Amino acid sequence: MPIPKSTYFHVGYGYRIRSTAMHIVKYHLLVIVSRFRYCNFNESILTRHILQTGLCVFIVWFSLSYKNSFDESTHKNMNRLRHQQKQSQSINETHNDTLANLHNFEFVINNATLCMESASTENPSSVIVIMVHTARNNFNHRYAIRNTWGSVKKYRQWHLHLIFLLGIDSQNPSGSYEQNKLLDESKEHGDIIMGNFEDTYHNLTYKHLMGYKWVNKFCPTAKFILKTDDDIYADIYQIMDVILEELRDSNKTFACENMGGNKPVREIANKWYVSEETFPGDMYPDFCSGSAYLVKADDATKIYSVSNKTKFFWIDDVFVTGILRETFDVVVHNRNESSLQILSIYSRHHLGDKSEIINWCAKDLSINQLNYAFILLTKDEFVRDMFCIWNKVRLMRYAMNVVVDSEIH
Repeated sequence: MPIPKSTYFHVGYGYRIRSTAMHIVKYHLLVIVSRFRYCNFNESILTRHILQTGLCVFIVWFSLSYKNSFDESTHKNMNRLRHQQKQSQSINETHNDTLANLHNFEFVINNATLCMESASTENPSSVIVIMVHTARNNFNHRYAIRNTWGSVKKYRQWHLHLIFLLGIDSQNPSGSYEQNKLLDESKEHGDIIMGNFEDTYHNLTYKHLMGYKWVNKFCPTAKFILKTDDDIYADIYQIMDVILEELRDSNKTFACENMGGNKPVREIANKWYVSEETFPGDMYPDFCSGSAYLVKADDATKIYSVSNKTKFFWIDDVFVTGILRETFDVVVHNRNESSLQILSIYSRHHLGDKSEIINWCAKDLSINQLNYAFILLTKDEFVRDMFCIWNKVRLMRYAMNVVVDSEIH
């Protein structure tokens, strides 16, 4: 495993100090011996050489003491790194087979009591879990979501619980600055869920199914799951008033932008390249855009239940909402259960590009500004755009005499 660069720095730097000090000691000892040999006594000169020799001996002693202490600390850190990598490998080594190990993975950070308050209410089944896929270092994104649309904790009869899903980074082990910062964030907000798999692009399938598992285990009364990425503004009011009601009144499983008709990319240089061995078909099944969708929690549990019966596929949107959805339909073909289908919401999905968002924020209040359930944001001025849209939506609702302040706890 790679040794952290800081280790090379400390080891090399300490060696150079000791080597230089030893050369100086040798020089001064030779001078002192030669002066005694030739009876060339000069008290001030001899005192200076003796003091400098003593100083260098002290430097060598201190450097060796530090080295021993550092070696012990480094050994412990390296053992932690190796342990985390073994845990990660136990999860990731199943890429070419199944997801059997996923059902046994560990939560490195867990806020298991998040849903307990709503479970004790008069209507515990009126719970929605908002699970956001986030990168470890996207602290500003999580800040913006918590303080805008993610701040809504109760709307109408629904209780909303926000969680952020992420994995580990073996290059930033326990005790690192980033990990400590994440631990502090979890203690402050109580909404971080971290699994013991590497937080990489090709592990999004693990992250996705970890969210389903968490809801099933720690929030079993949840009725719906709203899944988004951390670069999405979600108009929680539009979602609850329109999309959720449509999904609840239907026999469908997902409400999303249906990406049906997409084909695997076979160009090796492409970011989305998929080999025929990985996915032999010519066309992906219907699947949801992973940027944002609603799913019935009971159906999410069904999908999770067949995840260890299906060959792993790294594009999580395709795998979870497409392949596993169809796999469950095959498994239950002879049972009295309906298939898991998609309710398409094309027309209400999101704004187009950056300039459109800027123009949208600059315009006067308009009823048309409530037409968008989801808005995809870019990293450039992300926090500004998130608050701009949030404030505009709230002003629009206020102008329409819709109470919003009491909905945020």
